[in-house]
Amino acid sequence: MSNVTGSKAAASPGMTRRAFGLGLGMTAVAASGCGRRENAPPPQAPAESATVTHARRFAEANLPPDAVPLMIENARLVDRDFSTAPVRAQVAGRIYEWPANYTTPKARSDLSKYAVPGADRYELPSEDRRGIGGLTFFWPTLEGYSPTNWVDDGDRRRIDYLSFAVHGTDASLTVEQVMARLHRSRVIEATPSITRFGLSGYRWIKPDGSHQDRVEWIGPLRDGGLFHMHSHDPDSQAAQSLFNPQCAVDMFDRESGEDVSYRFSLSLIEHWRAIEHGTRRIIRGWRRA
Repeated sequence: MSNVTGSKAAASPGMTRRAFGLGLGMTAVAASGCGRRENAPPPQAPAESATVTHARRFAEANLPPDAVPLMIENARLVDRDFSTAPVRAQVAGRIYEWPANYTTPKARSDLSKYAVPGADRYELPSEDRRGIGGLTFFWPTLEGYSPTNWVDDGDRRRIDYLSFAVHGTDASLTVEQVMARLHRSRVIEATPSITRFGLSGYRWIKPDGSHQDRVEWIGPLRDGGLFHMHSHDPDSQAAQSLFNPQCAVDMFDRESGEDVSYRFSLSLIEHWRAIEHGTRRIIRGWRRA
């Protein structure tokens, strides 16, 4: 009798002997696994950002394997430090302000020593500053760096502004004066022998009369002025064999005294007028005083 009574006391009300046995078995299994980690899923690696993914794919497709880690590390820095905060500088007594991503894709670190405390902006020192340099635009929007477009130094959309300065309005020669000087030196043809997209091209000539691989281009601007640049001869073997031959422009705005030296791919030569006009418009929009 006592055995029967003990069995009934051990089982819960309404639980059969079989169910009670199964319950004990499951409890034992649960207890035996308590504290064991081998069945836990492995920790997930953090998701790769779009910036890093783009840089990694570009590097794997275009760079030697040992350069891939550096490209990925740079992409992580761009993720962390990209900024469009304003950069302000005084150039020859005039104030200019432009988005930081026209200077670098990593502004928060690259421009950190110019950061204004308590403000999301940068102030370049103004002592005796005649100009600035190192600006980069991208065709066709003429935007600055984005989180992804920085990866390719040979990107044919890049327009690199090597220097920007402000001079007196009569400090530089006009296009007409430059061309007259070249003609007097007899280093270019007397008349243009190439035309491209509204530009007239004067080939450089050697003492024996043969052509050099350089062309001086002039063309009319919308405001009635003249545009001037030089490049490789587009039909030359050198231009065909080079990875990314360049057009070199020295733009001088006689009205404002702004002098800009920039370079763009010869593959963009048909857009010369839009690039020049856009450059003038953007820089004019950066003037603050």
